[in-house]
Amino acid sequence: MMVFEDFTKELVNRMETRLGKGYRIQVKDTLKNNSIVEHQLMLQKKGSSVAPAVYLQEQYELYMKQPDEERLNWIIENILASYEQQEKEMGEVSKLSHKLLHYEYVKDNILFKLINTEDNKELLMQVPHIPYLDLSIVFYVSISETEQGIMTALVRNQHMEVWNVTAYDLYEVARKNTPERMPARFCSMEEMIFGLEEDLGKNPTDEWEMDMLQIEREDSFPYLYILSNTLGINGAAAILYSETLKKCSEALKKDLFILPSSTHEVLLLPYEEKIEAEELACMIRNINREDVPREDWLSDHAYFYRREDNKVTAA
Repeated sequence: MMVFEDFTKELVNRMETRLGKGYRIQVKDTLKNNSIVEHQLMLQKKGSSVAPAVYLQEQYELYMKQPDEERLNWIIENILASYEQQEKEMGEVSKLSHKLLHYEYVKDNILFKLINTEDNKELLMQVPHIPYLDLSIVFYVSISETEQGIMTALVRNQHMEVWNVTAYDLYEVARKNTPERMPARFCSMEEMIFGLEEDLGKNPTDEWEMDMLQIEREDSFPYLYILSNTLGINGAAAILYSETLKKCSEALKKDLFILPSSTHEVLLLPYEEKIEAEELACMIRNINREDVPREDWLSDHAYFYRREDNKVTAA
């Protein structure tokens, strides 16, 4: 059985032997959301400007379930098979990557997402951002979308300098692009379970309002609703979309508590006087620690949307 460092070295050595001199293999530490450092194995074909990444911690966890030669070989074969499947797609991405230097090409693909400010101090020194309460709006480029998900690149300070734009320039294009590319999706917890969701971008308010209010529930239990986007990726940013919270609030005829369940979605709770902000904070902390990967944490307290002034504040 090998410790993580030895496992990594052995994996790199065997991959180099299998792939030969036509490929460059290296281990890279990448700073992710909430100051998490991911150890990645990068495979790069010579002449290509892009390199698929394999998360080494995941591979090591697979190895530890059966720490022997057979499992190690199985991991290597899986990595190579996955790389072969991606090679054609990555080839197309490689053709596009040089265009990332040109703002006119990328500006229609710039989107935004929300991250926690306090938990991302180091990352925020490296990327353009806009403060939003105790959160930060950061930007990324959507490079391609496949059945496996979307391929993105985080916009960093050096991109902003090459493009000769400001963080507010990025915000202006992202606030237009993101709702168009990733429309808001609003549904009750019950609807999510049964797959009956409503797309705010396609349905008039009065239609989905009627559906939302027909749901039977016990009055003693506050009903939770989910706000995300149609892809379910970085969906907490839907609270930034123009008119979205207003529509949700009007549909429910209540002001709203916003519970940041993850970077990918928020929970909306219609306001009731009996609900205490500290109770909600306790609920959020429990959700974060028990159900949400550390990388996806957004905040540990609730926010409040007041429809009278169309404004979000800390609860």
